[in-house]
Amino acid sequence: MKITILFILILLIISTSFSQNGWVQQQSGITQPLTTVFFTTDNQGWAVGHSGRILYTSNGGSNWITQAVVSTAALRTVHFVNSSTGFTAGSSNNFYKTTNGGIKWDTLTNGSLYNWVQLYFCTDIVGYAIGYGSSFNGRYILKTINGGNSWSNSLFVDSSNIGFSCLFFRDQNTGWVGGSLLLKTTNGGINWFTQPTGSGDSWATVFFASQNTGWLASGTSSIVKTTNGGNTWFPQNSGTNRSLNSSFFVNDNTGWITGNNGTILNTTNGGSNWNTQVSGVNAVLTSVYFASVNTGYIVGDSGKIFKTTNGGISIGIIQISSEIPEKFSLSQNYPNPFNPQTKIKFDVPANVKGQTSNVKLVIYDLLGREVTTLVNEELKPGTYEADWDGSNFSSGVYFYKIISGDFVETKKMVLMK
Repeated sequence: MKITILFILILLIISTSFSQNGWVQQQSGITQPLTTVFFTTDNQGWAVGHSGRILYTSNGGSNWITQAVVSTAALRTVHFVNSSTGFTAGSSNNFYKTTNGGIKWDTLTNGSLYNWVQLYFCTDIVGYAIGYGSSFNGRYILKTINGGNSWSNSLFVDSSNIGFSCLFFRDQNTGWVGGSLLLKTTNGGINWFTQPTGSGDSWATVFFASQNTGWLASGTSSIVKTTNGGNTWFPQNSGTNRSLNSSFFVNDNTGWITGNNGTILNTTNGGSNWNTQVSGVNAVLTSVYFASVNTGYIVGDSGKIFKTTNGGISIGIIQISSEIPEKFSLSQNYPNPFNPQTKIKFDVPANVKGQTSNVKLVIYDLLGREVTTLVNEELKPGTYEADWDGSNFSSGVYFYKIISGDFVETKKMVLMK
């Protein structure tokens, strides 16, 4: 009994150590990579990944359980049309379907598609899929009109120069497939036509917040936007050089893109500005999904799952002065020693290259291990104050470091309980 209580306390400490960020790490109970996450409500969701594993939560991620292991192959994609009917597939010609919320998953097979990349179901019977044939020979766009019992080839491209990485549909007729080029259909896949993006990038994710407004993001950190259904695209400044993997928008203004090295980008003005949100990890973040305007989830390497209930906005940092400092500076924390809370003040000067500077403020323990990231975002010039709560950490010496461009400064502080 004591061991069980101790284990629960350890889990609580781990999960709350990220509570100063807008994104809170949840306990998945696994270490295998997760590839895709999907929620039907704020509380009910699924995550799939390697070794055919399907995770499920009914309480917003407070608990994740392994609902099923459907194969030994990796699952790459999962899509639900309601809380009962969902589909998943991956690195085999098998395709899995549930009609009771995942209590039972039925195995279906499509002979022409061996490697499923992504599924998108418009209704419980009409859906689309992209993927590859056996040994990655041939690229396919498939369509089903009977809930996956059979699939027809909407388009077959026999060229090693064209690959499909992502798809998105606004309705049963209008959709896009992206990769080394962008294709669009307006008649349910009967015909597809190319939409030039003005870039040679291979697109990893496509998302349309409305019929006309959409975004593409690539593994080379590029982002482009359209406001006319994809007829023309214009580039946006992502502010990162990281590979980008997944995107989700709740409306024409507000959206998120995730990528490698723990990258989370957010915009609230349609992508005119992309700001970095804190993940606190250096991992590949493969999929992002928002169940509502503020409640979202991210999955990635090593079974990592994150949740936000405030849109991912960092908390515990405030701007205390808008007067523009002459240079970067990091002040001594106060109080020091402290128990259990302390404040860290720092100055951000004007950036000659723009109006904001990317600022990172990180806490390390005595052995140099990263404890948490307090700040990792674009900040306007001014004086800021960040709070750190050491309630869940041991007494001892800690270091805090600020990094912004070429400026780096580290100071020591003491937590004394």
